[in-house]
Amino acid sequence: MNDDPMNPYATPQAEILRVSHDEDLQDASGTKRFLNFIIDRIAGMAFAFLVFLLMGLLGQAGLISGLVDWTEKMSGLMDVILTTSLLLVYYVIMESICGRTIGKLVTGTKVIDLKGRQPDFLTIMGRTLSRIVPFEPFSFLGRNSRGWHDTWSKTRVIDLRKPPIPKPRPMSEMRMPRMYRPPGSQPI
Repeated sequence: MNDDPMNPYATPQAEILRVSHDEDLQDASGTKRFLNFIIDRIAGMAFAFLVFLLMGLLGQAGLISGLVDWTEKMSGLMDVILTTSLLLVYYVIMESICGRTIGKLVTGTKVIDLKGRQPDFLTIMGRTLSRIVPFEPFSFLGRNSRGWHDTWSKTRVIDLRKPPIPKPRPMSEMRMPRMYRPPGSQPI
């Protein structure tokens, strides 16, 4: 066999193109982000309801004493703090385990970091704690489709149902044919 890379009779070699990764996928639309918000609020409230129901059942069974009296005397502020805390626990559990909440499962979206990987636990914690900032849900309005909790935690929500954005390869990665010179000839 001739090992000359410029042999015109050599078998053509195809380049192996890389498959698309999560960083190539498109960001979720504002409509999907809003649906995520609504569905996750409902799912988070259902989670809080189940926790309160479990605590009530444990209190009625006598395993936790004074719980029913405490919840009856609880102030409105304490109720908001406890419910918000349970909502944050819902987000941390769902996003740290599978990168998706129930709302994201329904709409076909997923949380990734800026490098296209699933965010680590501390990033999810920062993202979740950013949600308690007042008026944070309104940060999606306007030109910016990324909210504050995405920007501050360096994450994004991608749409898994949209095709990846094709990226052109730089010229340095393309295999351009050189001009063929027979062996032993002088350069032009």
